[in-house]
Amino acid sequence: MGYRPRQTGPRNSRGTMEKTKPKGKIQKRETARGRIYEQEVLNSSRIIDKAVEGMRSLGNQRFVLPPFSEHFERWFLSLETILSDFRSSPAVTVDDQFLEESNRVLSDTRSILKDTRKREDSNREIMVAQLDARSLLLRAERDFTTELQKLENEEVDKTGPLSNELKSLNEKLKSIIRMKAGFLRGISKEEKTRREAQIKQRLEIAETELKELTISFKVRQEALRIEYEKRRKELLAQIEKQRQAESPETSVEVDPTVNTRRSTCNALIEAIRKLAERNTHANLQQTSSQHV
Repeated sequence: MGYRPRQTGPRNSRGTMEKTKPKGKIQKRETARGRIYEQEVLNSSRIIDKAVEGMRSLGNQRFVLPPFSEHFERWFLSLETILSDFRSSPAVTVDDQFLEESNRVLSDTRSILKDTRKREDSNREIMVAQLDARSLLLRAERDFTTELQKLENEEVDKTGPLSNELKSLNEKLKSIIRMKAGFLRGISKEEKTRREAQIKQRLEIAETELKELTISFKVRQEALRIEYEKRRKELLAQIEKQRQAESPETSVEVDPTVNTRRSTCNALIEAIRKLAERNTHANLQQTSSQHV
């Protein structure tokens, strides 16, 4: 039998030989851990890219036509859905710092959108009230014109016959005045005088009645005009008051929350990137400690 050298190796505190692990198994385990780590990094990158892309799309979204607040709930729900999917993904480790930052950004944005909605709702109510006031003003103008025309037609109907009667009486008076009275003229002086006095009396009555009617219609027209001017001034004052109460967004046809929503998405994207950096740093430290 030949001589076999005794195998030596590291000893433990008791002085006995420690069993060394086969290098092949260690390498396989390290390779497996490396593959798992690479797969985790790949999955994490995909989740991050998906969240960032979704937020970037929402940040660039514009609402074309007012009222813009009708789109706020849908937009905010989409943002919360993207963030919730990111937080709940097993490929991502969410820490307290990220939760605090993202919740603060959402809370601030929700508050801004809420205030914008209130202003837009208030402005919408003002615009509706303005339209109503302008409609009432237009109706008042039409009613005034209609009533004035009715009054003028009534005046013509009532004064027309009197005017015709006055014209006829004046013609008769002229005819009687031209008549020659006498014993052989067919009419006596007394009869001529009587007829002339009678016509003059009828003329005086008709003229008085016509004058009173004319004054009456003028009074009614003036009262109608005063009432219309009073109503018109009230409505114009109401429209002016509503105009002064308007917010600048009332006449703006561009979504006023574009910059706010874009800043919100950019802030969340930045928070995700910082979280990814912290996770990467933590994983590297863990891997380094395992090798040691």
